[in-house]
Amino acid sequence: MDTEQFESLLNKLPDSFGCLNIGYMNGTMLTTKLARQVKPQPRELDGQYDDTDYLAPENGGILKPGILLECGGYLDERNYRQGVVMSNSGIKVQNSRGEERMTVAVHGWQAVDKKIVYHPTHRGHNIGTILDVLGEDIGLTSITCDFSNVFSDLQVRAKSLFHSSQLQYNQFVAIDSCFTGVQTLRVLGVRTGIDRRETVTEGGNPIPGPSQDHRYVKIAEGIYGINSAIIPREPQIRDGVCGTPLVVAGRNKREMARVLTDGMVAGFMLWNDIEGRYGLDRQIYCFCQVVDPLIDAGWFVSNT
Repeated sequence: MDTEQFESLLNKLPDSFGCLNIGYMNGTMLTTKLARQVKPQPRELDGQYDDTDYLAPENGGILKPGILLECGGYLDERNYRQGVVMSNSGIKVQNSRGEERMTVAVHGWQAVDKKIVYHPTHRGHNIGTILDVLGEDIGLTSITCDFSNVFSDLQVRAKSLFHSSQLQYNQFVAIDSCFTGVQTLRVLGVRTGIDRRETVTEGGNPIPGPSQDHRYVKIAEGIYGINSAIIPREPQIRDGVCGTPLVVAGRNKREMARVLTDGMVAGFMLWNDIEGRYGLDRQIYCFCQVVDPLIDAGWFVSNT
Protein backbone atom coordinates (compact mmCIF):
# COMPACT_ATOMS: atom_id res chain seq x y z
CA MET A 1 0.00 0.00 0.00
CA ASP A 2 1.11 3.61 -0.31
CA THR A 3 3.15 5.13 2.53
CA GLU A 4 0.39 7.42 3.84
CA GLN A 5 -2.08 4.54 4.08
CA PHE A 6 0.52 2.31 5.73
CA GLU A 7 1.44 4.93 8.38
CA SER A 8 -2.25 5.55 9.10
CA LEU A 9 -2.72 1.84 9.68
CA LEU A 10 0.28 1.68 12.03
CA ASN A 11 -1.42 4.10 14.42
CA LYS A 12 -4.25 1.60 14.90
CA LEU A 13 -2.26 -1.64 15.12
CA PRO A 14 -0.84 -3.05 18.39
CA ASP A 15 2.91 -2.79 18.95
CA SER A 16 3.08 -5.81 21.28
CA PHE A 17 1.31 -8.94 22.50
CA GLY A 18 2.32 -9.31 26.14
CA CYS A 19 6.11 -9.23 26.17
CA LEU A 20 6.34 -9.95 22.42
CA ASN A 21 7.14 -6.89 20.30
CA ILE A 22 5.51 -6.62 16.88
CA GLY A 23 6.93 -5.09 13.72
CA TYR A 24 5.17 -4.48 10.41
CA MET A 25 6.53 -4.60 6.86
CA ASN A 26 4.85 -2.72 4.01
CA GLY A 27 5.40 -5.30 1.28
CA THR A 28 7.81 -8.19 0.85
CA MET A 29 11.16 -8.27 2.62
CA LEU A 30 13.56 -8.70 -0.30
CA THR A 31 16.87 -8.67 1.54
CA THR A 32 18.39 -11.06 4.05
CA LYS A 33 19.68 -9.46 7.23
CA LEU A 34 23.18 -10.65 8.11
CA ALA A 35 23.29 -10.43 11.88
CA ARG A 36 26.16 -11.73 14.01
CA GLN A 37 27.22 -15.31 13.47
CA VAL A 38 28.02 -15.65 17.19
CA LYS A 39 25.86 -14.00 19.85
CA PRO A 40 27.99 -12.35 22.57
CA GLN A 41 27.28 -13.36 26.18
CA PRO A 42 28.44 -10.37 28.27
CA ARG A 43 26.57 -11.47 31.41
CA GLU A 44 29.53 -13.58 32.55
CA LEU A 45 33.09 -12.28 32.88
CA ASP A 46 34.54 -14.83 30.45
CA GLY A 47 31.40 -15.05 28.37
CA GLN A 48 31.34 -15.84 24.69
CA TYR A 49 32.25 -13.06 22.24
CA ASP A 50 31.96 -12.90 18.47
CA ASP A 51 35.30 -13.88 16.93
CA THR A 52 33.84 -14.81 13.54
CA ASP A 53 35.99 -14.24 10.46
CA TYR A 54 33.62 -11.96 8.54
CA LEU A 55 35.99 -11.68 5.60
CA ALA A 56 35.49 -15.37 4.84
CA PRO A 57 33.12 -15.71 1.84
CA GLU A 58 30.72 -17.95 3.77
CA ASN A 59 30.31 -15.17 6.39
CA GLY A 60 29.61 -12.37 3.94
CA GLY A 61 33.16 -11.28 3.04
CA ILE A 62 32.69 -7.80 4.49
CA LEU A 63 33.49 -5.92 7.72
CA LYS A 64 31.03 -3.78 9.68
CA PRO A 65 31.13 -1.54 12.78
CA GLY A 66 31.64 -3.38 16.08
CA ILE A 67 33.57 -6.31 14.58
CA LEU A 68 36.59 -7.86 16.31
CA LEU A 69 39.99 -6.31 15.57
CA GLU A 70 43.37 -7.13 17.04
CA CYS A 71 46.79 -5.60 17.49
CA GLY A 72 49.11 -8.53 16.89
CA GLY A 73 51.69 -7.29 19.40
CA TYR A 74 55.35 -8.28 19.16
CA LEU A 75 57.71 -11.09 20.18
CA ASP A 76 59.98 -10.28 23.13
CA GLU A 77 63.51 -11.57 23.71
CA ARG A 78 62.10 -14.85 25.08
CA ASN A 79 59.96 -15.25 21.94
CA TYR A 80 56.77 -14.59 23.96
CA ARG A 81 54.09 -12.52 22.30
CA GLN A 82 53.38 -9.23 24.10
CA GLY A 83 51.08 -6.26 23.49
CA VAL A 84 48.16 -8.18 21.99
CA VAL A 85 44.99 -6.08 22.38
CA MET A 86 41.48 -6.81 21.11
CA SER A 87 39.03 -4.05 20.25
CA ASN A 88 36.23 -3.19 17.80
CA SER A 89 36.02 -1.73 14.33
CA GLY A 90 34.53 1.76 14.12
CA ILE A 91 33.00 3.27 10.99
CA LYS A 92 34.14 4.01 7.45
CA VAL A 93 34.73 7.72 6.84
CA GLN A 94 35.89 9.77 3.88
CA ASN A 95 37.00 13.33 3.12
CA SER A 96 36.57 15.79 0.25
CA ARG A 97 39.64 14.34 -1.50
CA GLY A 98 37.92 10.97 -1.77
CA GLU A 99 40.20 9.28 0.78
CA GLU A 100 38.52 6.54 2.80
CA ARG A 101 39.52 5.29 6.25
CA MET A 102 38.18 3.04 9.01
CA THR A 103 38.22 4.35 12.58
CA VAL A 104 39.81 2.32 15.39
CA ALA A 105 40.67 2.84 19.07
CA VAL A 106 44.32 3.76 18.56
CA HIS A 107 45.35 3.12 22.18
CA GLY A 108 45.09 -0.60 21.45
CA TRP A 109 48.23 -0.30 19.30
CA GLN A 110 50.41 1.57 21.81
CA ALA A 111 52.80 -1.36 22.23
CA VAL A 112 53.86 -1.54 18.58
CA ASP A 113 55.57 0.83 16.16
CA LYS A 114 54.05 -0.63 12.99
CA LYS A 115 50.36 -0.32 13.75
CA ILE A 116 48.89 -3.10 11.62
CA VAL A 117 45.19 -3.86 12.12
CA TYR A 118 44.09 -7.50 11.95
CA HIS A 119 40.70 -9.22 11.76
CA PRO A 120 39.71 -11.20 13.68
CA THR A 121 43.22 -11.89 15.09
CA HIS A 122 46.84 -11.65 13.95
CA ARG A 123 46.44 -15.16 12.53
CA GLY A 124 43.69 -13.80 10.26
CA HIS A 125 43.58 -10.93 7.80
CA ASN A 126 45.83 -7.86 7.64
CA ILE A 127 43.18 -5.26 6.82
CA GLY A 128 45.23 -2.08 6.99
CA THR A 129 47.61 0.16 8.91
CA ILE A 130 46.85 3.14 11.17
CA LEU A 131 47.96 6.18 9.17
CA ASP A 132 46.85 9.07 11.37
CA VAL A 133 45.46 9.89 14.82
CA LEU A 134 42.78 12.47 15.65
CA GLY A 135 41.81 13.57 19.14
CA GLU A 136 43.07 11.21 21.81
CA ASP A 137 41.89 7.90 20.45
CA ILE A 138 40.62 8.03 16.86
CA GLY A 139 42.95 6.05 14.63
CA LEU A 140 42.40 6.37 10.88
CA THR A 141 43.22 3.08 9.19
CA SER A 142 43.72 2.27 5.54
CA ILE A 143 41.23 -0.35 4.33
CA THR A 144 42.19 -3.26 2.11
CA CYS A 145 38.81 -5.02 2.35
CA ASP A 146 35.12 -4.33 1.80
CA PHE A 147 33.45 -2.41 4.62
CA SER A 148 29.77 -1.60 5.22
CA ASN A 149 28.55 0.99 7.72
CA VAL A 150 25.51 -1.16 8.58
CA PHE A 151 25.60 -2.40 12.20
CA SER A 152 25.27 -6.18 12.54
CA ASP A 153 22.48 -6.49 15.12
CA LEU A 154 21.11 -2.94 15.21
CA GLN A 155 20.56 -3.28 11.45
CA VAL A 156 20.89 0.48 10.89
CA ARG A 157 23.45 2.33 8.80
CA ALA A 158 25.83 4.98 10.14
CA LYS A 159 24.94 8.13 8.18
CA SER A 160 26.35 11.19 9.94
CA LEU A 161 28.60 12.47 12.74
CA PHE A 162 26.89 13.98 15.80
CA HIS A 163 28.91 16.85 17.33
CA SER A 164 29.31 16.90 21.13
CA SER A 165 27.59 20.30 21.29
CA GLN A 166 24.37 18.52 20.23
CA LEU A 167 24.49 15.96 23.04
CA GLN A 168 21.95 16.39 25.80
CA TYR A 169 21.99 15.24 29.40
CA ASN A 170 20.28 11.85 29.79
CA GLN A 171 20.33 11.27 26.04
CA PHE A 172 20.39 7.59 25.10
CA VAL A 173 22.97 5.98 22.84
CA ALA A 174 23.43 2.39 21.71
CA ILE A 175 26.46 0.24 20.95
CA ASP A 176 26.70 -2.95 18.92
CA SER A 177 29.94 -4.67 19.95
CA CYS A 178 31.40 -8.12 19.32
CA PHE A 179 31.92 -8.39 23.10
CA THR A 180 28.52 -7.19 24.31
CA GLY A 181 26.04 -7.23 21.44
CA VAL A 182 23.56 -4.36 21.55
CA GLN A 183 23.58 -2.30 24.76
CA THR A 184 21.86 0.99 25.58
CA LEU A 185 23.55 3.64 27.74
CA ARG A 186 22.77 7.12 29.03
CA VAL A 187 24.84 10.25 28.40
CA LEU A 188 25.71 12.11 31.61
CA GLY A 189 27.65 14.98 30.08
CA VAL A 190 30.81 15.91 28.20
CA ARG A 191 34.06 15.70 30.16
CA THR A 192 36.38 18.68 29.75
CA GLY A 193 39.30 17.64 31.94
CA ILE A 194 38.18 18.31 35.52
CA ASP A 195 38.76 15.63 38.18
CA ARG A 196 41.73 14.13 36.38
CA ARG A 197 43.87 11.59 38.24
CA GLU A 198 47.66 11.37 37.93
CA THR A 199 48.76 11.01 34.32
CA VAL A 200 51.93 8.95 34.87
CA THR A 201 53.07 6.16 37.15
CA GLU A 202 56.01 6.45 39.55
CA GLY A 203 58.16 4.99 36.79
CA GLY A 204 57.11 7.72 34.40
CA ASN A 205 54.87 5.56 32.20
CA PRO A 206 51.50 6.94 31.01
CA ILE A 207 48.48 5.75 32.98
CA PRO A 208 45.74 4.46 30.67
CA GLY A 209 42.40 6.20 30.84
CA PRO A 210 40.87 9.59 30.09
CA SER A 211 43.29 12.47 29.57
CA GLN A 212 42.50 16.00 30.68
CA ASP A 213 43.60 17.38 27.31
CA HIS A 214 40.64 15.91 25.44
CA ARG A 215 36.84 15.95 25.44
CA TYR A 216 34.72 12.84 25.95
CA VAL A 217 31.18 11.65 26.19
CA LYS A 218 30.57 10.44 29.75
CA ILE A 219 28.05 7.59 30.01
CA ALA A 220 26.34 5.90 32.94
CA GLU A 221 26.81 2.16 32.87
CA GLY A 222 24.88 1.15 36.00
CA ILE A 223 26.20 -0.29 39.25
CA TYR A 224 28.23 -3.13 37.78
CA GLY A 225 31.87 -2.92 36.70
CA ILE A 226 33.40 -4.67 33.73
CA ASN A 227 35.30 -6.95 36.11
CA SER A 228 32.12 -8.26 37.80
CA ALA A 229 31.83 -12.04 37.54
CA ILE A 230 28.12 -11.69 36.75
CA ILE A 231 26.27 -8.64 35.39
CA PRO A 232 22.61 -9.62 35.86
CA ARG A 233 20.99 -6.80 33.89
CA GLU A 234 21.71 -4.38 31.07
CA PRO A 235 23.77 -2.47 30.28
CA GLN A 236 26.43 -5.17 30.30
CA ILE A 237 29.82 -3.67 29.41
CA ARG A 238 32.99 -5.74 29.13
CA ASP A 239 36.66 -5.27 28.27
CA GLY A 240 37.29 -5.02 24.56
CA VAL A 241 34.48 -2.63 23.63
CA CYS A 242 36.96 0.16 22.84
CA GLY A 243 36.44 1.68 19.41
CA THR A 244 32.76 0.68 19.22
CA PRO A 245 30.65 3.51 17.75
CA LEU A 246 27.94 5.17 19.84
CA VAL A 247 24.70 5.62 17.88
CA VAL A 248 22.17 8.20 19.09
CA ALA A 249 19.10 6.28 20.31
CA GLY A 250 15.74 6.84 22.03
CA ARG A 251 14.20 6.44 25.49
CA ASN A 252 11.73 3.69 24.59
CA LYS A 253 11.35 1.06 21.88
CA ARG A 254 9.16 3.20 19.64
CA GLU A 255 11.47 6.22 19.85
CA MET A 256 14.50 3.93 19.55
CA ALA A 257 13.28 2.51 16.25
CA ARG A 258 12.74 6.01 14.86
CA VAL A 259 15.94 7.70 16.07
CA LEU A 260 18.34 4.84 15.33
CA THR A 261 17.44 4.93 11.64
CA ASP A 262 19.01 8.41 11.45
CA GLY A 263 22.37 6.71 11.99
CA MET A 264 23.94 9.56 13.98
CA VAL A 265 27.34 8.54 15.43
CA ALA A 266 28.19 10.53 18.56
CA GLY A 267 31.51 8.95 19.55
CA PHE A 268 33.50 5.79 20.20
CA MET A 269 33.98 3.74 23.35
CA LEU A 270 37.29 4.59 25.01
CA TRP A 271 37.68 3.65 28.66
CA ASN A 272 35.72 2.01 31.49
CA ASP A 273 36.21 3.24 35.04
CA ILE A 274 35.77 -0.01 36.93
CA GLU A 275 36.46 1.58 40.32
CA GLY A 276 33.42 3.85 40.25
CA ARG A 277 35.27 6.81 41.73
CA TYR A 278 32.72 9.48 40.95
CA GLY A 279 30.66 10.30 44.01
CA LEU A 280 28.26 8.20 46.04
CA ASP A 281 25.66 7.57 43.32
CA ARG A 282 26.93 3.97 42.88
CA GLN A 283 27.34 4.49 39.17
CA ILE A 284 30.32 3.33 37.16
CA TYR A 285 31.23 5.26 34.07
CA CYS A 286 32.39 4.70 30.53
CA PHE A 287 34.37 7.43 28.78
CA CYS A 288 34.00 7.81 25.06
CA GLN A 289 35.92 9.74 22.46
CA VAL A 290 33.64 12.31 20.79
CA VAL A 291 33.58 12.68 16.99
CA ASP A 292 34.46 16.40 17.03
CA PRO A 293 38.08 15.83 15.83
CA LEU A 294 36.77 13.96 12.78
CA ILE A 295 34.36 16.79 11.94
CA ASP A 296 37.02 19.46 12.48
CA ALA A 297 39.42 17.63 10.16
CA GLY A 298 36.84 17.41 7.38
CA TRP A 299 35.91 13.74 7.66
CA PHE A 300 32.33 12.51 7.25
CA VAL A 301 30.57 9.14 7.18
CA SER A 302 31.15 7.28 3.93
CA ASN A 303 28.05 6.34 1.96
CA THR A 304 29.81 3.61 -0.01
